[in-house]
Amino acid sequence: MPHTTRPKKSQKSSQNKRTTITDDSGWSHVTTTTRARRTYRNTGQEKTEKEKLEPAEAPSTLTLDGLQQQFNRHHERWMTSESWRVVRGIIFPLTSTPTPADTDTGVNSANAGAETVQIDNIICVGLGSPSGFLRGGWVDRRQVSLVQLVALVSIKKLFHHVQVYVQDPVFNALDKMLFESLGLTVLDHPAGFEKVSERSFLFCPGAEKGHLEEILEKKPKALFGGPLEDMSDSDTVKTFLDEKIGKKVPVFEGDEKAFWGMRVYL
Repeated sequence: MPHTTRPKKSQKSSQNKRTTITDDSGWSHVTTTTRARRTYRNTGQEKTEKEKLEPAEAPSTLTLDGLQQQFNRHHERWMTSESWRVVRGIIFPLTSTPTPADTDTGVNSANAGAETVQIDNIICVGLGSPSGFLRGGWVDRRQVSLVQLVALVSIKKLFHHVQVYVQDPVFNALDKMLFESLGLTVLDHPAGFEKVSERSFLFCPGAEKGHLEEILEKKPKALFGGPLEDMSDSDTVKTFLDEKIGKKVPVFEGDEKAFWGMRVYL
């Protein structure tokens, strides 16, 4: 039987392959663009091209009022969800602790029975932009960021007067106006990291492993994010896990991707 020559299948374009871009500050984001992080060898040395992360580009028709309306819709659904009920129950014990009476004199002190907050600040790292996507084909995760922002604001309200700081190089002017309207303070890298202490609550839904290792060195009180168990090869992360208990956040029906696999570590 004569042999036939079959035409070779053309190789599929890798244009839509998800890759990672890392800027000079160490921030990384997932992208589908071909203008991504590329590693190559040259005379035995490995080099990496890095593309700087720029502020996300919001649609020209989007206004602050429109963005606030989107936020409010997600907020309404989040506040009645099982996810928030569980998260609130996990975090609530951190909002106050009773001050014991003065047992030396047998008389209650002026502050006996008063409550003191166990958290000095809330630091949010790696939220992403709730309003825009970056040039060059970035993955659009605006809704995920917006839902995560809703969760952050709801946690903020549990602690009343505790200051909340947010840090991510992709925040644009519209994002910052929204944050300001919600009572959040935007910081540039690395000011947010410098605010972390043993009395900090970390909200890190999209923080990279390298950044988590840096801030977990400071032994924060609690963290919302992860799952950190996937990073247990890091000594810093493992030490943090050994001292904390992680409780899983239920899937949020409003956007299943928003908190997939995440936990609250106390």
